[in-house]
Amino acid sequence: MRQLLDFIHNKRKNKQGSMLILVLIIMVVGLILFTSAMMITTETRTRYYQNAKANQARLTVTSVAEAFYQAVYLQEITDEQLEALAAADAQITFNISGSSVAGAAATSNNTTTAKFDSGVVGGSETIIIYFSTTIDSQEENVKMTLTSPDDTDDPNLFQNCVDAGEGADLGQCLIGAGAPAGATDNFVVLRGNSDLAGSGTGRMDSVVVCTGIITGSSGNIYHNDVVFYGSDAGYNIGSGGNGITIAAGEGDCYFVSPDGELGYVFRNSDGSPNTAVSNNYFNFNVDNLVLRNTVYNGYGQNMYNIINGRILSDGGSLNNTVLQYGDMNPGYGNDAGQNWGASSPYNNFVLERNAASSAYVGGNSLMQELANQANEYLNGDLQSSIDAGFPTSAQARTQFGVPSSAPSGSTVITGGQLANGATLTAGNYIINGGSLGASGWSNKDATITCDLATGNYTFYVNGNFSINSGHFEVINGANSDNWVRFILADGVDMNIGQPANMYGNRTTGIISTGTHTGRTQATSGKPHVYIFGASGNTVTMYQYAVVDAYIGVFGSSDNGTEGTVLFNNGPYFYGRITATTIRYVGGTPASIPYCPDPTAEEFTGNIAIRYSEYNVIAFDYYY
Repeated sequence: MRQLLDFIHNKRKNKQGSMLILVLIIMVVGLILFTSAMMITTETRTRYYQNAKANQARLTVTSVAEAFYQAVYLQEITDEQLEALAAADAQITFNISGSSVAGAAATSNNTTTAKFDSGVVGGSETIIIYFSTTIDSQEENVKMTLTSPDDTDDPNLFQNCVDAGEGADLGQCLIGAGAPAGATDNFVVLRGNSDLAGSGTGRMDSVVVCTGIITGSSGNIYHNDVVFYGSDAGYNIGSGGNGITIAAGEGDCYFVSPDGELGYVFRNSDGSPNTAVSNNYFNFNVDNLVLRNTVYNGYGQNMYNIINGRILSDGGSLNNTVLQYGDMNPGYGNDAGQNWGASSPYNNFVLERNAASSAYVGGNSLMQELANQANEYLNGDLQSSIDAGFPTSAQARTQFGVPSSAPSGSTVITGGQLANGATLTAGNYIINGGSLGASGWSNKDATITCDLATGNYTFYVNGNFSINSGHFEVINGANSDNWVRFILADGVDMNIGQPANMYGNRTTGIISTGTHTGRTQATSGKPHVYIFGASGNTVTMYQYAVVDAYIGVFGSSDNGTEGTVLFNNGPYFYGRITATTIRYVGGTPASIPYCPDPTAEEFTGNIAIRYSEYNVIAFDYYY
């Protein structure tokens, strides 16, 4: 019995021990599970934070890169500033501040930087920017590659309002009026010898740039700078009544030659320097005169030098006796630190720089402005345009092709369409000469309509062509980059309007700006029509003809292939002209108001919207 009781007692004790062991096992398992859960949570949290920081770094570096390019595209950071950063291999750090939440402090473990470099990709000059964002130990990088597409157009094609390859006869012309404030492309470039005489009603609101010999009269009133550019430029002193008159307060006269060359103010009709000018009838009525590497050597009772401001001579020489005659203004006094050895009171407003004087030391702000402007003419866009030269026939052919290259399938314009007009869809057309509309008096208006909403148009003109009692009308050109081109075969002429046009009420010519209708002159917008001729072409515009177009006719008088543009009795022209020679031939003065170039910035009111020339061609993340 006792053994039975001991067995029962021991059984109860073993059961209690088993329960204790079970409880202990459960506690150990629970502790293991709790510890594992804590470790998993900690690891998950760490991984989450690391991923968050990495994602934030990726987001930050991407946002900074995109925001930076947006600033470049809208020219808040200009192309010039961008190029300067690349040229200097610069590095910049972005600091972000905020009014409600503090931004990154740009510490070593919380910063975004950009490194700039330049290189060549696919044969094109590029700018490469390496953006890097660091947040604690996480770093994200992106490489942005920018390139400015090569300009496929000839750099001189319509860069200037008027560009004459071998000079011009513009005595009775009104050029450059209506340019917006700050326009930097309102230039008339006369590359050869030009005649501006007989200009009693002429007016030049453009900057007139001459690279050859100019013959003119004091009646031609300029309302902007007059620039004699290069060592071959000068004024023909051979005929009486010559002179330069610039309206007071509207421009200055510059004679500028590159360093190492020497120009002369006065020249003979054959282009040779005239270094012994005396008592020739010459009127020099300007605010300020700038002589850069140029000799001014004229004097005498009939040399009327009316200089209302100052003369700046830098290089070359200025004959002392030049200043003895005419209406001078000696009220400014000598400029300290300069070397001018004469004692005549007429020299008191002269600043001459030579080897013994520092560059414009002590000169007043006006002198410095004149010096800076002379440097800009010698080293800026004007210098690039002139140094590039006038386009040759070969360059012109490369640029826009020739009629013989009209693609197969081009549509021939029929005689009926020329007689009665037509509405055409975009494509290539051939005009085998003839005329649009009837010649002589007629009230019938043969209109050929080109809708730019359908695409581009090219008219290959294989024979002499006249626009008589009709016109080409270009519609839907607003905010469109599409165009209409007339390509003239070698030796083919184009006449727009006719002397008899004055007897009718019809519109004759080419209307393409969308800013006017009928027989009026456009004054704003950009034409959508181009007239090209590579060799031996003449484009003549007659009274009452309306012409909205960029006209480019090329060639050389050396082989009788010069391209010529003629103004006959005041047509309504709006556009730009690049031609071997340009002439006014009689009647009402020719009017060429300011017109923006084909690639000009958009204008909204008086605000110019400029966009970057750089495009993103690659956006690569790297580690």
